Amino acid sequence: MIEANIIIFALLVYFYTFNGSMKLLIDRTFTIEKTDVIEKAYHMTKEIKINE
Repeated sequence: MIEANIIIFALLVYFYTFNGSMKLLIDRTFTIEKTDVIEKAYHMTKEIKINE
């Protein structure tokens, strides 16, 4: 396994929330054993306006 300080997941946001696949990934990631607890987690979003 590769050591990293940060992992970034990017996805499209539908109706101000993420899709089911990302929810499943987050749920499974945060069920890691207590010895591997994530100390800090950040949630960042960026809104992009598409010209029609």
